[in-house]
Parts: sequence; structure tokens; C-alpha cells
Amino acid sequence: MRMEPRLPGLNYSTDASQAAGAEEEEGPETREQRLAANKKLVDSFGSTRRRRQLTAREEGVVRVEKLGDAAGTLSDLLTQVASDAAAQGLTKQQVAAAATDVRLLPPYVLDASSPEEAYPLSTLIPPDVGAALRIGKLLGAAESAESLQTLREKKWVHEAVLDRIVLLKDPDAAQVKRRARLLMFLSALLQLKAARPNLAVDLADGGLERLARSLHLNNDLLEPLLTLFYHTSKTLADVLPGIKLIKRK
Repeated sequence: MRMEPRLPGLNYSTDASQAAGAEEEEGPETREQRLAANKKLVDSFGSTRRRRQLTAREEGVVRVEKLGDAAGTLSDLLTQVASDAAAQGLTKQQVAAAATDVRLLPPYVLDASSPEEAYPLSTLIPPDVGAALRIGKLLGAAESAESLQTLREKKWVHEAVLDRIVLLKDPDAAQVKRRARLLMFLSALLQLKAARPNLAVDLADGGLERLARSLHLNNDLLEPLLTLFYHTSKTLADVLPGIKLIKRK
């Protein structure tokens, strides 16, 4: 006698009508039936820990019947917000600005049809920082592999930004300049993030200019960035005259 392996669920009957009848009698098992059978099995033979895990997983499933009248509640809430805004004489833009006050993202332009229109550069980059951004070398790197390699070696631009240099290869010149400014701003933020939380600036030995060179940032860009993310500590200056300690906020 020889035993042959057989796959579960596969009918090996040679009679087509018999096979069809068996399939019809057995019927397809739905997902709900499998879950119910699994729960019954766990309730009967599973450990206490396994039963707790299964119960927690079932309670975490969000089902339509558990939501209740969520759509109606949301509609009532939006209607109430619109009524309050109308009573206070607020415009649509003012309502949007108020809603984004607690978010890190700036308010967006409601009538915009593209990301560039929704978030103008003036809302993403502080004016004094934007005025100090220099995009010439980055634009040159997008056109020349040699210039790109120079930026990598000199570390004038953060590596993560150079990996996205392909974003500047676009026929739309205005779009390219906008992206270049955003990328240079990102590079400056990443360069500053890599710095130590506390920066000791020796005023007699180059001061901020030396710090800017060590961070691969131009001095007029470093100062407004430090204003955003650091504050000056007087503790070290009292102990060591001529040394200014800048601490991250």
C-alpha cells in the first residue's frame, strides 16, 4: 500500500458530477465565518493571554455599525462653524487661518489649484532667510556633473538635497527657481540640525563667520537661522569673557 500526499480542499474525485456536488455541498467559507470559527476555537482551547489578544484585536476593528451617524455629526459641526464665522463677520480665508494657528504649516490659499499656489514661498521661508539664500551653485550642479561633484566634496550643500537635484531639471524656469530656493532652505536647516545643541562662539577668533564656515553656511544666512532656533546664554559669557554660548531652543 502506498500513501500519496494530497492538498487540503482539492477534490480528487474522477467523477465530474460528484466533484461539483461536493463543492456545492461544502460551499465557500466567508471571512466572517473563519473569524467566528477561530474565535470559538480560541475560546475553547486558547490560553488566557491568547483570548485577551483576540478580544483586543476585535475591539480595535472599526466597523460601520460602530460609527453611528458620523456623517450627520460632521455635517452639523461644519454647519455650526460656518454659522459662527458668519456671525463674527469672518471671511473664508480668515476661518482657514484660524484653523491652522495651532499647526506648524502656514495657512494655505483656499482658491489655489496647485501646491505652488497653495503655499507661496513667502509663507514657507521667513523673509530674512529667503533674502540670504544663494541658489546659483545648486542650479549649476543641476546642469553639470562636475559642479555637482564639487558640491559633494566641499559639502556646501547637504547630501540629502544633492540626492534630489533631479527636481531642478525642468523646462519651467520659474518652477526650477522655486524648487532651488526650497532645496537650499532645506539644506541650511539640515546643516544646522547636524550642529551641536550648544555652540560656543569665540568673538575674538572669527565669531559667527567662523561658525558659518564650519556649518557650510554663508554668514548672512546663519544669523537669521540662529534667531529662529537658538538663543544666547549669558552664563558662559560671565565666566569666559569674549565667548558667546548659543543654545538650541
